Amino acid sequence: MFSSGGSEKYNDFETVNFLFAKVNSAPVLLLESHALVLEYHLITIEPKPKSFNRAFKTNKHLFSVILTDDNQDKVLDKKDKINLLASDHDGANLVTIAKDINDYEIIDDNLLLITQFKEEKTIILIYDLQTGTSNTLNTHLPISQVSNMTN
Repeated sequence: MFSSGGSEKYNDFETVNFLFAKVNSAPVLLLESHALVLEYHLITIEPKPKSFNRAFKTNKHLFSVILTDDNQDKVLDKKDKINLLASDHDGANLVTIAKDINDYEIIDDNLLLITQFKEEKTIILIYDLQTGTSNTLNTHLPISQVSNMTN
């Protein structure tokens, strides 16, 4: 069973996979088995101006996906761990960028800002779609600065 969770109405038409059709070739599914695709951003070759924000270019398709029923309640929903996946334009070379994410945002051409849960802490990292590398941001204030803020 698949559910969008929260107070939203149940939708029988949740996205559970992507089919990539190819000329003179058999179609290919993105995922080996169906999952709950919460969100996706498809490759953007030319940035399109928005009213206030610039849309950034990405050289990969991005997918926020729930692959397993982690809390074993027999429903795939936002209570389960969300994974961030990326693929090439034709669905090939699917990779997991991060597991157990809270959110992600495209912050520059081919750069993502990812908020991830790791060892019961929130980790923020920058991921480069071009190189496949990530750098964790140090967001922890020294104790002396934290105590100055509370005084």
